Amino acid sequence: MAKALSISMSSVSDVASTHPVRPSPISETPLPKALANRTDAVEKIQQALETFGACWISGAAGMGKTVAARILAHRNGGDWANVNLRGKSPEQIAQILIQSSDSMKGFGLHGLIIDDLGYTTDPSVLDSLSYLFFSAQRSDVLLIINSSDRPSVEFLFACDLPAGVALTLSEFSEEDIQEILEQCGVKDIHCVPDQRP
Repeated sequence: MAKALSISMSSVSDVASTHPVRPSPISETPLPKALANRTDAVEKIQQALETFGACWISGAAGMGKTVAARILAHRNGGDWANVNLRGKSPEQIAQILIQSSDSMKGFGLHGLIIDDLGYTTDPSVLDSLSYLFFSAQRSDVLLIINSSDRPSVEFLFACDLPAGVALTLSEFSEEDIQEILEQCGVKDIHCVPDQRP
């Protein structure tokens, strides 16, 4: 499957860049060794996937959106692929989303993660994203979108998506951080209170 995905995406138009974006099979990327469970957040995302077939995870950089999506891909099983859009222009993003929409069914994917979606107010990105949601639904492919931005109400309405498809991943709690540090072998964790005047 990895070879087929790579070949398909390498034909993305010149607009997409000299380095074509290739979906990465999730099975080839291990999860980090130290993870915060974040059970409540992951369960909410899972419910959105089960209910709507799609989920849009928003939150600031470093909040664990990508890891949460990968955890869900592993949990749901089947062949999943990831498309990372970090650093792409609106034109490149629109073209990659269209290419992904057109090719997802042919690869027998169970799910697709679109990571680091930017330019969520650009008309060409929104049109291509709408087509991606339609194609995923038509192809019975689960879809997870990761973005620092929440989808607009207008976009959700235009795509006939309920508000429940959009979830925000909050900052890590002290318990989450402690859990990660303990998994890394750090013991006797003491939080030092802020000493600033």
